[in-house]
Amino acid sequence: MTVPGNLNDNQLRFESQLYVTAEGGSVGGTDTKVRVDNSAAVTIVLGAGTDYADKYPAYRGEDPHKGVTKVVDAATEKGYEALRTEHIADDRGLFDRFSLDPGQRLPDAARSSPAQTR
Repeated sequence: MTVPGNLNDNQLRFESQLYVTAEGGSVGGTDTKVRVDNSAAVTIVLGAGTDYADKYPAYRGEDPHKGVTKVVDAATEKGYEALRTEHIADDRGLFDRFSLDPGQRLPDAARSSPAQTR
């Protein structure tokens, strides 16, 4: 499913593409709806882009369609497991950068009581 458009005030062009795959069952729909029937699992790939470019004075670049299509096609070809593995690696790279060990520990009685009563 592809949804192109442009903003009313500055005519910035945008596009989003949705690609749905299912394990078993079937995928269908219309221009505005996706329907999945009798599937064990569904993978949804969403890509989006604009024609914004950091180029004075127009701040416009290429139509987003080719770029969004390229990204969605590449993600779809990887498949769910590869996308998930890549996502977790990206996430861990950001969120595992910091840890805090204050060197103290709550007494056992405090750790076993609800936080609201501590």
